[in-house]
Amino acid sequence: MSLKLKVHQITNPTSFGYPNWYSAVAYEKREIDIDGLAQHMADHNTPFSQGVIKGILTDMVSCIREQAMLGRKIRIDGLAIFKLGVQTIGADTYKEAKQRSKIKRVKLNSYPVGDFTSAELAATEIEWVDDYNPTNLRHYKITAVADNAATGTVSGSGTYTEGTEVTLIAKAKTGYVFSKWTDGNTSATRTITVSEAKQYVAVFVKKDNGDSPSGDNSQQTTDNSQNPSGNTPSGGQQTTDNGQQSGGDPDDSGLV
Repeated sequence: MSLKLKVHQITNPTSFGYPNWYSAVAYEKREIDIDGLAQHMADHNTPFSQGVIKGILTDMVSCIREQAMLGRKIRIDGLAIFKLGVQTIGADTYKEAKQRSKIKRVKLNSYPVGDFTSAELAATEIEWVDDYNPTNLRHYKITAVADNAATGTVSGSGTYTEGTEVTLIAKAKTGYVFSKWTDGNTSATRTITVSEAKQYVAVFVKKDNGDSPSGDNSQQTTDNSQNPSGNTPSGGQQTTDNGQQSGGDPDDSGLV
């Protein structure tokens, strides 16, 4: 008899072991209850009927429960030893430890014995169940945000399967315009192919209303040949209506 195993991948980015692949038992979806086990035994050339076998199994379960509650270990050769165990909360005193509130849970433990031990099972022939399909691909979290929530919004965030194409849309709020993404992309609407967990940040800037920016490099245009004050503005340039620049090299372009 072989041991059926399969390979699976940890796809949750927050889980331990992500994104590695691991071997696991290939469980079937169905469970075998007492009725199913009794029928299985009856089909194996036994003189006993399914009903008789079910009665014996039902009595066995009842007796195992009774013996376990008495603090006894029940050994079924070739299968396991069954016994009860408790999980408790540590106490400061002997008296406090006896409080029922310190008992978190009672559980039934089992330990393989005979030819069903871990060492024996590890030496068993393995049958690999290949259930790999595209739905087992990795999943990655994509985060799309604005550099300042007051200037714009971005859609497209979520967790996607590897290879999925996702559209990110950056939309500016009133008074602002989209400038670029921090990775250099300049399209407000862009499509990405998911291959890793990644954050995309959209940059929005204040909308230009057409006013000339202030600063040392500003230019002033006038329809008169001279500044009313008779002087060239400090740090700036003056351009006349005939296209010539005053106060500078004629070869330099002063047109606005």
